[in-house]
Amino acid sequence: MQTPLVSSTWSSAPTDSEESKRFHLGDLARWLRRAGAEPRLALALCSGPRARASLYAHLTKAGVEIVAAPATTERPIHPDLMAHQGSHFNSTLHVMGGFDQIDAVDVFRLLDGQRKQLTRTATWVLLMLESTATLEALYRHAPNLAADIMRRCVVIDAEVVDTAPNRVTADIADGWRREGRLAELVFDDLMNPQSATDYMTFSRVVRSGYVAQLAPVAAALHPERRDLLHIWKTRTWPPAGVSTPAVAEAAIRHVKLTNAQKADIETVLVNDPAVRFAVGLDVSSVPFWGGLAAVRRAAELGESSSPDTWDRLRLDARSMTLGIRVLVEDTVSRAAAASGDFEGCVEALERAVQWANAVCPEHRFELLEKVSQLRAFMERPGPANAALTEMEAEVPDLSAPYYEGEAAFALARFFGRKDPTVTQRFLRRALEIFEGHGYPERAKAARALLESEA
Repeated sequence: MQTPLVSSTWSSAPTDSEESKRFHLGDLARWLRRAGAEPRLALALCSGPRARASLYAHLTKAGVEIVAAPATTERPIHPDLMAHQGSHFNSTLHVMGGFDQIDAVDVFRLLDGQRKQLTRTATWVLLMLESTATLEALYRHAPNLAADIMRRCVVIDAEVVDTAPNRVTADIADGWRREGRLAELVFDDLMNPQSATDYMTFSRVVRSGYVAQLAPVAAALHPERRDLLHIWKTRTWPPAGVSTPAVAEAAIRHVKLTNAQKADIETVLVNDPAVRFAVGLDVSSVPFWGGLAAVRRAAELGESSSPDTWDRLRLDARSMTLGIRVLVEDTVSRAAAASGDFEGCVEALERAVQWANAVCPEHRFELLEKVSQLRAFMERPGPANAALTEMEAEVPDLSAPYYEGEAAFALARFFGRKDPTVTQRFLRRALEIFEGHGYPERAKAARALLESEA
């Protein structure tokens, strides 16, 4: 189960897809440039020739020397890469492409056994794939090589809409969800705009910054995706109403509703208590969920609830999915805080953190920020800083500018007046991200804090 996010922030339209490409490729370039003598093995997921050209142009401008090292059936590892002897001052990136023009299955099998050649000291290698079929082949036939990949980068251009539907198989996608491979999930979704989607995946596409690539060709999209795009662009009820859980969840989260519209959503989500709970719909008559909602409601009102109730909910959730157990611990943490039990709050949050990556990395990011804030409130700066460090390390795998902005904002709040120079640097970074990628409310908050710290 994908645990539904209790909060799910979307950017505001319009957003600049070129700015999104600059963000993703700039992040990749910075990661390469600070390698020193360390190896670098990255995966670039490109939508086609224009995306590939953008990758080359951005990395070259950043001082990365690109050397083409295409894989072939006869020689999976190019001779130039085999002969490479890097140094601490390496700036050469060997781009292994061409997988869509060869028998990628056999090549990936060979590369899986030769993968140590790709992670030698002071050696930078970029696997460049341009289709979901080739991406699936990598994970199915070279799982060890896939596990060795250190950084992922999605580069999307409008050419994506010309592709024929070709989604990866369910077992591969489920594996990505378990492992928190959001770049792969976003790429698979964007490369299949004519197919249905779900709210969580579409939200990840929104936060990646590439959702605007779908807008010019809305008529060619799957009807469900077209309704989701309408909600993102206008924050209004879709013309055809809501008929699927994905559209219903988007509407209740991002549209100001009439009572009749809310009733329509209730009907569509009647059999999904986890989502109903997450978005605040009534679940009082649903066993287990009604009790969990009552505990959350008491916490929101600042009222105490019984630890015995928390324990019963935990016991009931033991037979349920890991995602539901994350929601229980998150709710118990709020209840413990409302009761003044801050140690119990931290314990519940840290338990949720342990489980959340397997069901929702974004939720884990939010939980780590809560742990840090609470530890700082309890005057335990060491553990607070450790949680922030762990949260910051999550950012590259979330494949979204929004989370880099949130991480910078959290770091600024942590340093506060202890180090004004560092605080202002993080706030300026947060402001740059939020303004550049369509998050005006977060930009307003960052600007206000920056002005107060000046």
